[in-house]
Amino acid sequence: MSTRSPVTPAQRRAALLQDRDKARLEQIGLAAVQRIGFRAQQAAWRAWRAGSDPGNAVSDVLGRELLPVLRDAMVAGHVAGARRNRLDLGPRRAVAAKLPDPFLPARGDPYRKATRSLLRIAELTDDDLDRLAAKYGDQAVKVLAGVDRQVGRTLGRTVAELAAEGAHVREGKRRLAEAFARLGLTPSNSFTLEALFRTQTAIAYSAGKWNAEQDPEVQEILWGYRYVTVGDDRVRPEHAGYDGVTLPKDDPFWLESTPPNGWACRCATIPMFAEAPLYRPRTVDVDGRDVPPSTDPGFAVSFGTLVGLGA
Repeated sequence: MSTRSPVTPAQRRAALLQDRDKARLEQIGLAAVQRIGFRAQQAAWRAWRAGSDPGNAVSDVLGRELLPVLRDAMVAGHVAGARRNRLDLGPRRAVAAKLPDPFLPARGDPYRKATRSLLRIAELTDDDLDRLAAKYGDQAVKVLAGVDRQVGRTLGRTVAELAAEGAHVREGKRRLAEAFARLGLTPSNSFTLEALFRTQTAIAYSAGKWNAEQDPEVQEILWGYRYVTVGDDRVRPEHAGYDGVTLPKDDPFWLESTPPNGWACRCATIPMFAEAPLYRPRTVDVDGRDVPPSTDPGFAVSFGTLVGLGA
């Protein structure tokens, strides 16, 4: 087996297109919630002054404002993944490649225009959309539960320190603001929200793409997949070792290593419609050290099968 990656320029461009799909959906969500961190911070400060639990106040804000946007981001990601599958199959299914830009949000409902524009080419119905919203609503609740736990721990420590020091209002407000900055929940330092939207959109995109590929007509012509990174200097070494992996669709590798393979992962799978030489994971040299490929903890699953949604 050759050690040179078999990825072609066209396949690299295809991976970049998938990354662009997800990045644009991520930006819609971030634009919609860019002030949520400020409102959550204000709620925490008011709760602290009133002697209430700031963590509960923040949880209320996240549930009311972040949860529905995150759910809709995942629905849009799923539909976008299904749409990309149809475009990949273009000549084989006579799918039109020239479409209006589906990633321009509508005022008041950031994902409605995107999702509606994507539905036709993804070959999904309004009933499918309702089912997706219910499924991804459950997923969003689980994801935000993890965020709530982290927020609760951080704010709990901060409040305990303030109480022990007998801090005044101005000092309390400053320290709570610092806590929110560490949590990545401020408009100027929103790394948690960015990772949240990027990762959950990528998971849903992968699930939508996988489910679309289960169509009997697709399965009839689909031989396998090629794993493709975006090929820039931001690709983590552990994922670079997967670049070019080419295996049949039923190879066990895809059950544990279909992207995303970690937080903010930008890797992609490209469908292969003709049998190709097998290419397996390899180590990557990093400063004279061989780094074996690996999937981050919690990501060694096929999200299409995990979410269990049909297209």
